Amino acid sequence: MKKGVLVLLAFVFFSVVLFYFASAVNIAACTSLDSGGVYTLTQNVFSTNTCMNITASNVTLNCNGFTIKYGINGASDVYGVNVTGPLLNATIKNCTIAGNTSAGTSSHNIYLAFVNNSLIENNKINTTNSNGATGIYLHNSSMNNITMNNLSFGAAGDDDIGIFLQSSDYNNITGNNLSSPVFSYGLWINSSGNNIFAGNSILFYGGSTSPLGVSIFNSTNNTLFDNKIVMTGVDGATGIYLLNSKNNTLSYNNVSLASTGTGSNAAVYLNLNSTNN
Repeated sequence: MKKGVLVLLAFVFFSVVLFYFASAVNIAACTSLDSGGVYTLTQNVFSTNTCMNITASNVTLNCNGFTIKYGINGASDVYGVNVTGPLLNATIKNCTIAGNTSAGTSSHNIYLAFVNNSLIENNKINTTNSNGATGIYLHNSSMNNITMNNLSFGAAGDDDIGIFLQSSDYNNITGNNLSSPVFSYGLWINSSGNNIFAGNSILFYGGSTSPLGVSIFNSTNNTLFDNKIVMTGVDGATGIYLLNSKNNTLSYNNVSLASTGTGSNAAVYLNLNSTNN
């Protein structure tokens, strides 16, 4: 009896291993990933438009430390990695993603739309050469984990966003580092609820005017816990800004402001119908 069980377990183990390697694919160019499996980047890749499109569930994109560059000729509304569902279980990890110096507005490094139960982990994301760009953008996407990413944004123009949640619920955003030298938004939560933003670091520096570390608009039941927000050399800065947002939990966050101008700074600002926070 025991021998039969051991044989069955061995069969299951080797079946899983064989499935993993059978589904693993090396890629060396921008492309569409339209079937489940593990895709590993083998070199730096470039595109004048969107680079990677994930259109199937159960896809892992492992860049293995290589770089994705997109929007090289200044195209607008293009993405480094575009994941558009409805789909489940997408993983994007170990990537360096950057828009080119001529990239147009409204371009995003990682974009998830109608995507659930997915992971964005250990990526280096740079929007500093794009105007109006977002590092990580979740739209109608829930129960995702965004963790251990480094985001640099905002050098080419105003209104860049590090991480943006639009109509997205029950996401965990933990252990990320965000930095910007100009007016930008670190984390922006809009019309979203029950998200956790914990253990992250947001830094604004070098003459930034009116930056917002965390912005919560029209949202409820989000938790901000143990985050560090540092704004040095700024004017008119706000660490955490709430607008028409209720029942959010803000606890053990460290907000440090060092102003160089005459503008009014605020660690936490509650505006218009922001109650029970």
